[in-house]
Amino acid sequence: MSKTIAIFSVLALSVASVASTVSQRIQQAEDGASEPATVQSSGPQTYRLGALGAGSCTVQLGTELSGSDNRLEKDGNCEAVYPALASATVWRQSENGTVILAEAGGRPVVEFSEADGGGFESVVPAAPFLTLIPADIL
Repeated sequence: MSKTIAIFSVLALSVASVASTVSQRIQQAEDGASEPATVQSSGPQTYRLGALGAGSCTVQLGTELSGSDNRLEKDGNCEAVYPALASATVWRQSENGTVILAEAGGRPVVEFSEADGGGFESVVPAAPFLTLIPADIL
Protein backbone atom coordinates (compact mmCIF):
# COMPACT_ATOMS: atom_id res chain seq x y z
CA MET A 1 0.00 0.00 0.00
CA SER A 2 2.79 2.48 0.89
CA LYS A 3 4.56 1.76 -2.43
CA THR A 4 1.33 2.58 -4.26
CA ILE A 5 1.01 5.84 -2.35
CA ALA A 6 4.65 6.70 -3.11
CA ILE A 7 4.13 5.98 -6.82
CA PHE A 8 1.04 8.17 -6.93
CA SER A 9 2.89 10.92 -5.04
CA VAL A 10 5.70 10.96 -7.59
CA LEU A 11 3.18 10.91 -10.45
CA ALA A 12 1.28 13.80 -8.86
CA LEU A 13 4.54 15.75 -8.56
CA SER A 14 5.23 15.11 -12.25
CA VAL A 15 1.75 16.27 -13.30
CA ALA A 16 2.11 19.43 -11.21
CA SER A 17 5.52 19.99 -12.74
CA VAL A 18 4.19 19.62 -16.30
CA ALA A 19 1.31 22.01 -15.63
CA SER A 20 3.69 24.59 -14.23
CA THR A 21 6.07 24.28 -17.18
CA VAL A 22 3.27 24.66 -19.70
CA SER A 23 2.17 27.83 -17.94
CA GLN A 24 5.76 29.12 -17.80
CA ARG A 25 6.37 28.30 -21.48
CA ILE A 26 3.20 30.11 -22.52
CA GLN A 27 4.28 33.14 -20.49
CA GLN A 28 7.80 32.97 -21.98
CA ALA A 29 6.37 32.77 -25.50
CA GLU A 30 4.17 35.78 -24.82
CA ASP A 31 7.18 37.66 -23.40
CA GLY A 32 9.50 36.50 -26.20
CA ALA A 33 11.88 34.78 -23.75
CA SER A 34 13.46 31.38 -24.34
CA GLU A 35 16.21 31.06 -21.71
CA PRO A 36 16.85 27.66 -20.08
CA ALA A 37 15.73 27.15 -16.51
CA THR A 38 18.32 28.10 -13.95
CA VAL A 39 18.40 27.99 -10.21
CA GLN A 40 18.41 31.48 -8.77
CA SER A 41 21.18 32.15 -6.29
CA SER A 42 19.21 34.55 -4.10
CA GLY A 43 17.60 32.96 -1.09
CA PRO A 44 17.16 29.30 -0.25
CA GLN A 45 16.01 27.07 -3.09
CA THR A 46 14.15 23.98 -1.89
CA TYR A 47 13.36 20.99 -4.10
CA ARG A 48 11.74 17.57 -3.78
CA LEU A 49 14.00 14.85 -5.16
CA GLY A 50 11.98 11.77 -6.02
CA ALA A 51 12.35 8.30 -7.50
CA LEU A 52 9.41 6.26 -8.69
CA GLY A 53 8.75 3.58 -6.11
CA ALA A 54 11.36 4.92 -3.66
CA GLY A 55 9.63 8.02 -2.33
CA SER A 56 11.14 11.49 -2.12
CA CYS A 57 13.28 13.73 0.02
CA THR A 58 13.98 17.43 0.40
CA VAL A 59 17.16 18.98 -1.00
CA GLN A 60 18.20 22.60 -0.81
CA LEU A 61 20.69 24.79 -2.59
CA GLY A 62 22.97 25.93 0.22
CA THR A 63 25.65 28.56 0.59
CA GLU A 64 27.98 29.33 -2.29
CA LEU A 65 31.25 27.41 -2.22
CA SER A 66 32.85 28.78 -5.41
CA GLY A 67 31.72 29.83 -8.89
CA SER A 68 28.85 27.56 -9.88
CA ASP A 69 29.20 25.30 -6.82
CA ASN A 70 26.95 25.53 -3.77
CA ARG A 71 26.64 23.39 -0.69
CA LEU A 72 23.98 20.67 -1.07
CA GLU A 73 21.71 20.39 1.93
CA LYS A 74 19.51 17.28 2.14
CA ASP A 75 17.23 15.60 4.60
CA GLY A 76 17.80 12.13 6.03
CA ASN A 77 15.42 10.46 3.56
CA CYS A 78 17.64 11.04 0.51
CA GLU A 79 19.75 7.93 1.04
CA ALA A 80 16.58 5.81 1.02
CA VAL A 81 15.53 7.42 -2.28
CA TYR A 82 18.92 6.84 -3.93
CA PRO A 83 21.74 5.46 -1.74
CA ALA A 84 24.53 7.12 -3.77
CA LEU A 85 23.25 10.50 -2.55
CA ALA A 86 24.98 9.78 0.76
CA SER A 87 28.23 11.07 -0.77
CA ALA A 88 26.73 14.10 -2.56
CA THR A 89 27.65 17.39 -0.86
CA VAL A 90 27.85 19.85 -3.79
CA TRP A 91 25.14 21.38 -6.00
CA ARG A 92 26.62 22.53 -9.33
CA GLN A 93 24.61 24.55 -11.87
CA SER A 94 25.98 24.87 -15.39
CA GLU A 95 25.29 27.71 -17.81
CA ASN A 96 23.05 25.46 -19.94
CA GLY A 97 20.81 24.75 -16.94
CA THR A 98 22.16 21.30 -16.06
CA VAL A 99 22.20 20.54 -12.32
CA ILE A 100 24.83 18.15 -10.97
CA LEU A 101 24.84 16.79 -7.44
CA ALA A 102 28.46 15.87 -6.79
CA GLU A 103 30.87 14.61 -4.17
CA ALA A 104 33.17 17.12 -2.44
CA GLY A 105 35.99 16.10 -4.81
CA GLY A 106 33.81 16.94 -7.82
CA ARG A 107 32.77 13.46 -8.97
CA PRO A 108 29.14 13.64 -10.21
CA VAL A 109 26.62 11.49 -8.36
CA VAL A 110 23.49 12.60 -10.29
CA GLU A 111 23.13 14.82 -13.35
CA PHE A 112 19.80 16.49 -14.13
CA SER A 113 18.59 18.29 -17.23
CA GLU A 114 15.65 20.65 -17.50
CA ALA A 115 12.35 18.76 -17.65
CA ASP A 116 9.06 19.74 -19.14
CA GLY A 117 7.24 20.98 -16.08
CA GLY A 118 9.51 23.44 -14.30
CA GLY A 119 11.80 20.91 -12.70
CA PHE A 120 14.64 18.62 -13.65
CA GLU A 121 14.97 14.92 -14.54
CA SER A 122 17.98 12.66 -14.20
CA VAL A 123 20.20 11.99 -17.18
CA VAL A 124 22.81 10.11 -15.15
CA PRO A 125 21.97 7.65 -13.72
CA ALA A 126 19.45 6.39 -16.25
CA ALA A 127 17.98 4.19 -13.53
CA PRO A 128 16.46 4.87 -11.18
CA PHE A 129 14.74 7.79 -12.89
CA LEU A 130 15.02 10.75 -10.50
CA THR A 131 13.13 14.04 -10.52
CA LEU A 132 14.03 17.35 -8.92
CA ILE A 133 10.97 19.57 -8.55
CA PRO A 134 10.84 23.02 -6.92
CA ALA A 135 8.97 22.78 -3.63
CA ASP A 136 7.06 25.98 -4.36
CA ILE A 137 5.19 24.40 -7.30
CA LEU A 138 4.00 21.36 -5.35
